[in-house]
Amino acid sequence: MKKGIHFSIYLMLFSSFFLGSCRSVEKVAVSRLSDMLSSDAGASAFTRDNDPQLVADALPFALKMYELLMEMNPEDSALRLAAGKAFIMYANGFIQTPASMLSDDDYEEQQAMLERAGLMYIRGRNYVLESLYMEIKDGETLVEQDLAEFLEKSGKKQVPHLYWAAAGDFGAFSCDPFDMEQGQELYKSFAFLYRALEVDEAYADGSIHDLLMTLWASLPRSIIDNAFLETAESAGLFASGYYEKFQISQDAEARSRFHFEKAIDLSEGKNPGTYISMALSYPVMKQNYDEFESLLLKALEQDPYENPDTQLMVLIYQKRAAWLLDHREDYFLMDF
Repeated sequence: MKKGIHFSIYLMLFSSFFLGSCRSVEKVAVSRLSDMLSSDAGASAFTRDNDPQLVADALPFALKMYELLMEMNPEDSALRLAAGKAFIMYANGFIQTPASMLSDDDYEEQQAMLERAGLMYIRGRNYVLESLYMEIKDGETLVEQDLAEFLEKSGKKQVPHLYWAAAGDFGAFSCDPFDMEQGQELYKSFAFLYRALEVDEAYADGSIHDLLMTLWASLPRSIIDNAFLETAESAGLFASGYYEKFQISQDAEARSRFHFEKAIDLSEGKNPGTYISMALSYPVMKQNYDEFESLLLKALEQDPYENPDTQLMVLIYQKRAAWLLDHREDYFLMDF
C-alpha cells in the first residue's frame, strides 16, 4: 500500500514535469515561429519569390497560420502587424488586381471577388489596428475621443501601423466606392496617413506618397474636404502647411502629381505600381493616350530581379501593365 502511494506520487510529479515541459516547449516554439513570421525574413519568403502563382496558392495557408499563432500568442503586437499587412497585400495582389482584369462578361465573378477583397482589406486593417492599440496606451479610446492626442503619441515606430491601417481602409473603399457611409469614416485614415507622412515621409521607399497620389486622383473631393475638416487640429493643419511649403495649390491634380514625383524620387523610379496608378488616373480622365502608354512602358522597363526583396511585387505589377496596354481600347475612345 505504501509503495503504491509512493509510486502514484512519483508518477504525478513526473507527469506534471513532463506536461509542463511540453507546454514550455510549445510556448517557445510558438514564440519563435511568431518572431520569424513577423520579421523581414519571414515576409521575404514570399516577396523574394519569382512565381506569383506559387505565392498565390501558398498564402491562404500562411494567412490562417498567422491567425492560429495570434490566438496562441495574443499579446504579440509585431505578429498582428505582420498578419494585417499579409491580408492587405493578399487582397490587393491576388484578389482585387485579378478582378480588375476580368472582362465585362464576367461581371458577377468580378463583383464577388471585389466583395471578398474588401472583406480581406478590413480584416487586415483590423489586425493592424489591434497592433497599434497595443503600442499606444488607451489608443482605441483616444482614436474615438481625441484623435489629435492619439496622433501626437504615435512616432516613427508606429508609422508602419499608420500606413497599413490606412491602406487597408482605402483598399476596402476602392472595392465599393459607392459606400458613402464608409467614405465618411475615411477621415481617420487620412489623419493616419498624414501623420505617417509628417513623421517619416520616406517610409517604404515613398509608399505614403504613392498612396496619397492615388487618393487625390480618385477620391471625390467632398471626402477629402470632409477629412481635413474632421481633422483640423491634426491632418488638416499639417497638410495645409506641408503643401504651402512646396507651393502646391489646392488643385487635386496638382497634389496628385506632386505625390507622384515624390514617390518616384524616393523609390528611384523602381516601383512599377507608381507608374500604373498614375497611368490610370489623369491620362485616362483626359484621354491622353501618349502619357498613358509612356507611364506603362516605364513600368515594364523595371528589372524585377534587380532587388530580390521586391521581385514578386514587380512581376505582379508588370503583368498588370502589360494587360492594360493590351486592353487600351477599354480606356480610350480612339482607334488603335
